[in-house]
Amino acid sequence: MLLLAHTLTGAVIGAKVSSPWLSFALGFTSHFLLDAIPHWNYPVPQRIHIRDFIVFWPDLTAPALLVLAFIALHPSALLAICFGVTGSILPDILTLTRHHVSLKRIFAPFRKFHEKIQHEIPFTPGVLVQIAYMLVLLALLRL
Repeated sequence: MLLLAHTLTGAVIGAKVSSPWLSFALGFTSHFLLDAIPHWNYPVPQRIHIRDFIVFWPDLTAPALLVLAFIALHPSALLAICFGVTGSILPDILTLTRHHVSLKRIFAPFRKFHEKIQHEIPFTPGVLVQIAYMLVLLALLRL
């Protein structure tokens, strides 16, 4: 899933759950549930060059703006939102350990599990699935 879908999930969890640590745990768990849903994701190259940020930029800035919006709308849930979002994106951050010599071996079993649960499909249906999911999630937030 795109970072935006994971971030939105973590922010919604944080806004609805008052405990930061529970928000983190639910956000972390949600990441794997979402990755099991058929989706599209851009490939992350072995070596990231500055030109790669053209592809990543929208999926980095939109989630950051989303978090700021959630904090503005739910200021009393600041910590829970931050913990929920951190938990929801941490698995993708940990997969980047493949680029670090010392951490590569430590997190190899985690990365293998994370790769195994991915269910990626072509661009158009994969993005539509994520848009539909995020719209449903936003609708549920209003309840």
